[in-house]
Amino acid sequence: MGSRITAEMLRLVRLSMYQLRQDIGVPDTVEEAESDTSVVWQKCLAYYPSSFDAVLSAHNWTWKRGNDDVRESVDTWPEEAKSLLVYHLAKELSVTVAGRVEDMKNLTTIYEQKLHDARVHDLDAELDAIQDPDEKEILAAVCPTITTGGAALPMDLITVTRRIDANKAHAMAEIISSHNWSFCRDEVTVGSMMCDPTGDYPFSTDLPAKCVRPLDCRGSHGCRVEWKLVGRSIRSSRPVDTILYIRNEDRLDRWPPLVRKAYVSRIVSDIAATVAGSSAEANRLRQMYERDLEDARLADSRGTGTHREQRGRNFYADAMTRPGIRSPFGRGGFGW
Repeated sequence: MGSRITAEMLRLVRLSMYQLRQDIGVPDTVEEAESDTSVVWQKCLAYYPSSFDAVLSAHNWTWKRGNDDVRESVDTWPEEAKSLLVYHLAKELSVTVAGRVEDMKNLTTIYEQKLHDARVHDLDAELDAIQDPDEKEILAAVCPTITTGGAALPMDLITVTRRIDANKAHAMAEIISSHNWSFCRDEVTVGSMMCDPTGDYPFSTDLPAKCVRPLDCRGSHGCRVEWKLVGRSIRSSRPVDTILYIRNEDRLDRWPPLVRKAYVSRIVSDIAATVAGSSAEANRLRQMYERDLEDARLADSRGTGTHREQRGRNFYADAMTRPGIRSPFGRGGFGW
């Protein structure tokens, strides 16, 4: 793989020799290379395929996915990848051609740094190509941690996005269940049916389909009803007309900015700490998530009224405004 001789391949091999301060040994044309039997050129031919494969397999490069041409020759490689090949081949030839061990050490250091930079650039390009806004926001927060955390870089973002997908539902459920969020508080009209006339809670009604947690139950005219949760059903002392509950809002574009920030922090704390492999980083990210969640809770509490909302119709006001009902305060109604 990658052993086909082309003009671009000869140029890169020549650049590798320049790193060794060697300006001879590489043929000028493809025709000359095919018939050249010199010792130096044969050594170049022997080491070139392994350097080609080493660079190609060092990362799941975005430019090689679905492109078979890059496996046959270096001609269509991006310049950054070609530079990697130059330094990898130079370090391989440093001893066998130039006989300098110190060159091999220096070139190895340069190659490893260039490889790290190239992989980071490729991960950044992969991030730029992502279209989903939620996934992009999470990855934008994760990538700085995994590229500067000191641990091994991921071969691509596919492994990271799979972890995100695996953690999304759990993180979303944890956020929603952590507070009585006003943005996902909902009310539904229901109808109770009797299930056990001999018990203290004879009436039963099913929870709403997307109910995370019921908050309150009301009967006719908004009166409070004693109730308890049994599985996915509400048992009550009297018939229930309405249920106030926390809805499982899975559309992130409807979440307030601070709650979304806490959600992203929760995913980042799960993903980045695992990829970075650092307990200190894991603790830092977890603390950041807890701070963001507390900020979101505080903002939501401050934006919600403290008085209980009226439920149902006002029986007394309705009775006093019916035709034929005389107000006890005279013709002026309540007298103000």
